[in-house]
Amino acid sequence: MKKILILLAMLVWTNMAIGLTAEKKSVGNMAPDPGIEQWTQAIRQNADDPVSFYGRGKAYYNKKQFDAAIKDFTRALELKPAYGNAFLWRAWAYDELGQEEAALNDYSQAIICNPFLEAAYIERAEIFFKRGMYDLAAGDCRRAIQNNQEMARAYFTQGLVFEQQGLYPEAINSYKVLTEKFAGREDALVNAAKARITALRGVGK
Repeated sequence: MKKILILLAMLVWTNMAIGLTAEKKSVGNMAPDPGIEQWTQAIRQNADDPVSFYGRGKAYYNKKQFDAAIKDFTRALELKPAYGNAFLWRAWAYDELGQEEAALNDYSQAIICNPFLEAAYIERAEIFFKRGMYDLAAGDCRRAIQNNQEMARAYFTQGLVFEQQGLYPEAINSYKVLTEKFAGREDALVNAAKARITALRGVGK
């Protein structure tokens, strides 16, 4: 059962890639990002500005130049050690490179810097889930939902965690909240939640 749920989670999270890209781009953005060259010009004018390195790091990330992105996020953090968004984006870059432990550490640092970064909580929760650390995953899901009740991923991951803990009514409720809250959406998350509700009917009774 554990392997099946992990495979389901990975499939759903993979199918959400486009939506997650949009979600990532919204974190810390007040306006459309300039391109790499514009940020480079800003850095030439002020080499001690963490915002410029952070901005260029995001531009590199969006161009899938993850090593360059990590280098710029690291420089931003050298200049501003409590830069929560820089930790979060560097974690995403590490994730893209398959460096899960480094990503996990940065998600945790992002949360320390900014306890209201729901994206960091849910990313960390999904790593905890894959590692079988369900109590920690459940706590992060709860915190993500407290910070943003419109975060569909948090309800879905919470449902998966409850299943692994044998808390089937709680799992069904989490999936139901997701399907009701996002009733107008027909995407991988909503459809997967509906499938889990059907699969769990009668389980644990």
